[in-house]
Amino acid sequence: MIRHLALRNWRAYRVLTLTFGEGTTFVVAPNGVGKSSLLEAAAWALFGGASGVDAASAVRAGETNAVVELTVASDAGELRVKRSVDQRGRVALRASLGERVLEDDRAYVAALEAAFGAPLSVAARLTFLTDKGDLSSAAGEFPIRDHLATVFGVRDLLIARDAATQHRKAAERDREALRAVAKRDDAALEAHRRELEDVAVQISAAEEVYRDVLGRVAEAQRRQEAARRWAAYRQEVERRERELAEASASLRRVLGEEAPDGDVGDAIPSVEDKLAAALERSRSESAGAAARAETVEAALDELSSAAGICPTCLRPLEDADVERALAQHRDHHARLQADIERSERVVEELRAKLTALHELARQVASLPAPDPPDVEPPADTESTGPEVERAQEEQNEAADRLERLRVRLQLLTEELAQAEAARSARRDQVVAFRREALAEAARLALDETARHLMAEGIVPLTAEVAHRWKRLFGTGGGLRVSPEGRITMEINGHRLSFSDLSGGERMSALLVTRLLVLTASTRAGFAWLDEPLEHLDPTRRQTMAVALAKATRSSQLRQLVVTTYEEGLARQLAASANDVTLSYVRSHPLA
Repeated sequence: MIRHLALRNWRAYRVLTLTFGEGTTFVVAPNGVGKSSLLEAAAWALFGGASGVDAASAVRAGETNAVVELTVASDAGELRVKRSVDQRGRVALRASLGERVLEDDRAYVAALEAAFGAPLSVAARLTFLTDKGDLSSAAGEFPIRDHLATVFGVRDLLIARDAATQHRKAAERDREALRAVAKRDDAALEAHRRELEDVAVQISAAEEVYRDVLGRVAEAQRRQEAARRWAAYRQEVERRERELAEASASLRRVLGEEAPDGDVGDAIPSVEDKLAAALERSRSESAGAAARAETVEAALDELSSAAGICPTCLRPLEDADVERALAQHRDHHARLQADIERSERVVEELRAKLTALHELARQVASLPAPDPPDVEPPADTESTGPEVERAQEEQNEAADRLERLRVRLQLLTEELAQAEAARSARRDQVVAFRREALAEAARLALDETARHLMAEGIVPLTAEVAHRWKRLFGTGGGLRVSPEGRITMEINGHRLSFSDLSGGERMSALLVTRLLVLTASTRAGFAWLDEPLEHLDPTRRQTMAVALAKATRSSQLRQLVVTTYEEGLARQLAASANDVTLSYVRSHPLA
């Protein structure tokens, strides 16, 4: 994800520096400030020409060049990029990945594609949505067939299909310029036909094996994901138990032998009540002792000034009686003072315990029990990783076998066509047509097989698109995406194309499909969206804004940056979630 963006002399900005973190960030500014320029700068710095940004036109008026710097955190290391462009369009690039300097564009593109797991053009279109909801041009949908073919493991079939196309073209050329060839006997022709039929049968069986392996790969990956989620859940439970144990130990340190057994969360309220009652009793005892001490002090004062007469009963007192009474009162007063000091110490001790107990109660309250995953735990969590690797190895082996059979089919088709052509000079033209037809049939078979496997591979992706659309907007239509990247919607039994949708529906469809394809088929963990809420009605705008705020919580998407002028809505979302932040762009970028 993008950590740092710095601009110099880019459009309206003389100098601007921004930092970004994980979660959803709303970049807030009024219209006309230059929010779109920020996304264009980031896209151009990262993807260069693949971003589609005209960087030369972005050089600030009166300046000779513009400079954009990016820092990107990835699994491969920290990527630092610095691009500059002058008014004549000459571009300079400096980049490094971790400690390695990327010497030229080729090394940079290779490193970026390896880090993101996708071709540069695909990653650029998926990670940056800069259309601002203006879908009047072809900027909405874009072909992703080749990228998904690589992801779903059918690229080799497409390569074989292209090879079959070339064979068909070669057969067409041969048909136009046939020459006499050596004759071959009928036995050789029949052997070729039998072998061709046998290869066709093997291909059918190999296709069935490949589909079965794809199912096992998907199931193994599902179990692996379940194991990962259960492991994370158990770690969270263990962490909570450790912290509760620490809280229980703290409670024992505070209360000593008075600490109760059992759950610390259940024990704290009753202990608080007991300590509060004890504190009240100690305060009452201290106040009572203080009152009695004042009474004794008054009696001492009266005895000292009584002049031989009892201040209570007014009877004469001998000096010995006075001294004895004074001694008794002083002794009583000293005991009362000792009681007062002891009560005050007890009060202070109880206050300290109550304070510590309140802090423990706060700590325990901050440790809610985690929710278990909504999937069944696998029986053997440690075997899920090797199981996925074995299933993927089987997939690769099945794909290789299928490719070899297809190539063999092509070779046999060519040899059979040549053998048939050699039977008779009169049939040369017919045989050439047959070669062309067989090559075309092989091409169509390869294309159909690839299309079928692509369709099977994209079914879960299509289902997830429909599920997220329904979860966001109810049952107002079923969103679909084809292997070619075409977006359609089913409404009341009718299929609407992307161009038939309203502006709000198109923007919503693009957001749902792009973010899903991004997380499902690449390792790029971020997406930047330019004012995606602008053309939505208030209800859909609120729904989509909430969905964007939550987008980084339950997927591989680590960072989502959204530009908007909807400050009130963005502030509301940021106030309700810790992983949603606001970034304000100052309103006078020309200053």
